[in-house]
Amino acid sequence: MPSGKFYRSLPYLYGAINIAEMVITFPALIFVIINLSSSTQRNYVTSGISTSTPITTTTIFPPVLLERFNAANGLIASSIIVSVLVTTCCCMACPCHLIGCFVKGYRRPCLRFMSLNCNCPCYIPRPKLRFKVRLAFHTISIILRSIGVILYGTVVGESSRHTTFQFEHAILIVFAVITLLPFLAIAFDIYHYRVWWAYKPIVTANPSVTRKSLSPKHKRFIPYVLIEKFRTAALGNRKCKNGYQCRERTLEHIVVFHSADFRPQPRWTPDYPIYIGFHRTNADSAISIAHSDMRISDIPPQMLGYGIYFARSIESTEQKARKDGAYICAEVRMGKVLMITRPELWQVSDSNAWWADYDTIYFKHEKEERDEFCVKSSDQVLRWVIYVEPAMDLKLKLYGMDEEFSDTACNCI
Repeated sequence: MPSGKFYRSLPYLYGAINIAEMVITFPALIFVIINLSSSTQRNYVTSGISTSTPITTTTIFPPVLLERFNAANGLIASSIIVSVLVTTCCCMACPCHLIGCFVKGYRRPCLRFMSLNCNCPCYIPRPKLRFKVRLAFHTISIILRSIGVILYGTVVGESSRHTTFQFEHAILIVFAVITLLPFLAIAFDIYHYRVWWAYKPIVTANPSVTRKSLSPKHKRFIPYVLIEKFRTAALGNRKCKNGYQCRERTLEHIVVFHSADFRPQPRWTPDYPIYIGFHRTNADSAISIAHSDMRISDIPPQMLGYGIYFARSIESTEQKARKDGAYICAEVRMGKVLMITRPELWQVSDSNAWWADYDTIYFKHEKEERDEFCVKSSDQVLRWVIYVEPAMDLKLKLYGMDEEFSDTACNCI
């Protein structure tokens, strides 16, 4: 697994790829056009009713081959131009990249510009969108370059100018090499995407735990810097526009786009066989859960009896949990539910007697936002996402992820 230093160097590696493309491609195109067009070819034309007479032109190929040659040059050049225009987006208009080499506060936009890696607000909470856009761009670039190389190859193969045959082959190899460079950029994009969307925090958990495979119920860890508190007023990086009326049940959406006190569903009724709950624990326990399963709480006092406890919002867990450092957002199958109020708590407290007749105890609190529920089995927890707080997760700072999307000095990109 590459280290944090490798991740921090990605902007420089992207920049090196793109600078190499520019340095190799454009001089090669100019050299080809100037050098090959300096030779002459004897053509014959017919003027009116006169007999054909030879004239000298600067055309090095027959018309058909010349068209292919021009098309090849155009496709290869356009693929480089598209690189600049598409991937830098609005960043092209920002003056920050011009002074980034001299002023530390502007270094980040300078690197983004050099690496052709735009930091539009819509990408910040959406690592998958960023990856898809860049993958689509690279695919188009590879297609353009491949067609250009094929056209140029046919020109080389059919050209009758054997005196420069070795030169033409050398240029063909150069163009073929720059066609391969986007594949290297794609490899970096895949790595960048996996760091964010297949995230694995670095915590001081027992190594024997982390060596185990992840539970099939575990969807993913979400980096702390992606959660709702980092949403801003910037277009594309705002909180969910539907607010408390949102009916999106994707666990990632709930964690990334909604506030800590958001309750994804109304107070439980039989209309909700699958309910979303929030569980708080320490970082080590969260890592252990990710590699195994959620565990029954059976050490008194347990207000709702023995089982696995959930609150209706992240904020509510802070008032109930005995541990902190990590949060779990989970889909829970409720099964047969016993809804109780405070005067009835004595029936279930510090006991598992209710397991025989019910799957879940739902506590209807006087204040609805403080409702909580307890399930008797981990089999009822269907899937989850987890995020660990920065103080417990060493990876954020080690990889520079805690400041990767920080506003630049001019607040533009």
